[in-house]
Amino acid sequence: MYPKQLFNMNDFSPPELMELVLENAYQGVIVIDEKGLVRYFNRAMEDISGLKREEIIGKHVKSYSRMTRLHKVLASGNAELGIKCQQWDNVILNRIPIRREGRIIGVVGLFLFKEKELYDLVDNLKRIQKKVKKYEQQIRDIFAADYELDDIVGESETLRDCKELVRRVANCGSTVLITGESGTGKEMFAHAIHNLSDRKRKAFVKVNCASIPSELIEAELFGYEPGAFTGAGRKTKMGKFQLADGGTLFLDEVGDMPLDMQAKVLRVLQSKEVERLGGNRSYKMDFRVIAATNKNLLLAIEERKFRVDLYYRLNVMPLYISPLRERPEDLEPLVSFFLHRECRRLGVPTKEFSPQSLRLLQAHAWPGNVRELMNAVTYAVSNSNGGSVNPQHLPPQMLRSVSTPRPEVNGTASLNQLANQSERVAIVSALAQTGGNKSKAAKLLKIHRSTLYKKMDSLGL
Repeated sequence: MYPKQLFNMNDFSPPELMELVLENAYQGVIVIDEKGLVRYFNRAMEDISGLKREEIIGKHVKSYSRMTRLHKVLASGNAELGIKCQQWDNVILNRIPIRREGRIIGVVGLFLFKEKELYDLVDNLKRIQKKVKKYEQQIRDIFAADYELDDIVGESETLRDCKELVRRVANCGSTVLITGESGTGKEMFAHAIHNLSDRKRKAFVKVNCASIPSELIEAELFGYEPGAFTGAGRKTKMGKFQLADGGTLFLDEVGDMPLDMQAKVLRVLQSKEVERLGGNRSYKMDFRVIAATNKNLLLAIEERKFRVDLYYRLNVMPLYISPLRERPEDLEPLVSFFLHRECRRLGVPTKEFSPQSLRLLQAHAWPGNVRELMNAVTYAVSNSNGGSVNPQHLPPQMLRSVSTPRPEVNGTASLNQLANQSERVAIVSALAQTGGNKSKAAKLLKIHRSTLYKKMDSLGL
């Protein structure tokens, strides 16, 4: 057919190359002319039909099969696609008219694959889809938002206002910047926003910008291709932005993000396109960003530690969580919640805080906010053997801080008022530590018992 010395495709003429391709094709190919005579019958067609081409070529198509419809397609000019040929092991085929200058000059029959192969392909696709769904579920389980809005405990007006704002912004899709001191529950609010949004069935991906080394944060956020840098490994790794596609990316401690990374993050937030390290392709992403920080970002901008353009990109929907000391109404509900939870965790009967212990908790300044309170309750429950949590069961550092009063000078209180405030805190602390025993409290305060009575009377205690 063609010279044996030809081994390079460039040496073949187009007709020779076409014949080479058709002869090596997996699909069976038969071509008839306008008279219905067979003009081409490839090797795959021989395997499918069990016929030899020299017995077929030049003869009318009906001479080898009474069930063929190639000649009917020739007459009608209408293609027949995805037809099952029962004559030859249920092969799926297409019958397509061949046109030239508007006139039908023949028909090509393409025998694509056996019906069983189609079913096998469908089964394989179903298995792949099942695996994909399984992996998607695993990703959702790994990157899940754990807290709902109802998990945030408190009764203060400030907290109620924060919750109402969360309900309003949850579905707007805008970027939220949550600020507040450490331990106020910023992450819980981020979880709640995600779970109230229409993205709740997708991933909630958290990035702690303060805990990732500066040399690794770019790879962590954007991902990388094999060999992108020393230690990158041989596999492609998706970054946090891509993992959050369709869901929410939570940038915790965003105020600690290195300055050089801020420009790159800003670009991604503006374009919603991510390019992996070592790659040359951009991926279009759809994610929502919630950021949180305990830093004063406006001060950081003045100190040139935070980009002003990134600040305004993040601060679309600001949410400020006030410290625990500014919402004392939330203390008792939080104590009750943590107390019951800790007792359930330890499998012990529910305990209760004595009035003296509660007074100590109320007198504490809570610099560590709700997180410090949770730790204090955990310590006290574990340290208590009976059904009541008393002052001696509280963390030692808390007893020391309360017994050393630090009255605040607000510019309006007189010296006498400040002195009374200090005495009141000291007496309440001493009574709490001694379980209400006034004699022991007087000894602790190094005053006579009668003096203690007088001061309690004058202070309304």
